[in-house]
Amino acid sequence: MLDPVLVRENTKIEEWFQTLPEDVKPDILGRLRSESSSQHFGAYHELVLYQFFKSMGYSVTIHPALKEGEPDLLVTGENLDKPIIIEVATVFDDPYWGKEEQKFDLILEQLDKIEHYFFVMVSVDSEHIPERIDYKKLKQFVINWLDSFDLKITHTTQETRYQADGLNLNLTLLPKKTSEKAPIVASHMLPARFIGGKQIRGVLKKKINKYKSAKQLAIPFVIGLTLTDIPVGEKILLRELFGKLVVTLRKIEIPKWASTLAAY
Repeated sequence: MLDPVLVRENTKIEEWFQTLPEDVKPDILGRLRSESSSQHFGAYHELVLYQFFKSMGYSVTIHPALKEGEPDLLVTGENLDKPIIIEVATVFDDPYWGKEEQKFDLILEQLDKIEHYFFVMVSVDSEHIPERIDYKKLKQFVINWLDSFDLKITHTTQETRYQADGLNLNLTLLPKKTSEKAPIVASHMLPARFIGGKQIRGVLKKKINKYKSAKQLAIPFVIGLTLTDIPVGEKILLRELFGKLVVTLRKIEIPKWASTLAAY
């Protein structure tokens, strides 16, 4: 059973999707269902920007044809001198993070083989998920922990931590409204992402270099940078987007009469 917040979000995405032109629906749908975070979140934020500009009264074309390819959005309107090219940039290109996500998916797959009367939310707290995991040991730990609660009187969330062989997991028990056994994994939080300025600048350069004709044609080109959970500090983000802060101090000559006046 999905959390009410997730149900509302899912409904909203489906409503947005129905407003798309028929020729782009297969691409957006495939990417929304993709297991690749880059593809999934990229498509999601394209939908967000598509709806945002439409709600402001602009005409929006998804994947317009340009010389270098098809950017995400083209925005036009009566009050715009020129069309605006919008490109969504998702910072998910770190191979290390992708590998961590794949290892975490294997953990979730093993835990979901357990059937019980409770659901479990899983989050990983390991700096590096180990390559080899004793799944038999992990599953037995989870089963013993869930078995320690009485279905009839456990109506609030319960938490525990699994720590063994370099693997640190946070587990949260979620009571169910039914008394039937089912696979336990109800939700999860992805491994922590450590995104720095180098990655952000790399993604921006990639987008800029891909659509050089926008500059040649003097067409406004906007890059929507998506950073889930704001993994970098505000100062680092601003520095990478606009450059390092430069403070200029000017030397002012003070007239002699002003120095004499200050002495009094």
